Amino acid sequence: MAVETSRRFAPLSALSEHKLFVGSVAGGIVMIMLARFALDGVMAGMFGVWGISLILASVGARLFLWAWGAYDR
Repeated sequence: MAVETSRRFAPLSALSEHKLFVGSVAGGIVMIMLARFALDGVMAGMFGVWGISLILASVGARLFLWAWGAYDR
């Protein structure tokens, strides 16, 4: 007779499961930080917009897949 155990939240295993999501959000944050503190003018604006877009696209895709039911295992 099999006994099902509840899944515990472990931050390191969650990071290893969702490497692409975490990496894209971290990349967006790095781009925003570069735009804010290291770059000037047009390049700063481009990096800021790209960073925000990368974060929004990553979070939006994750929410879409969650709503679709892709994470119901």
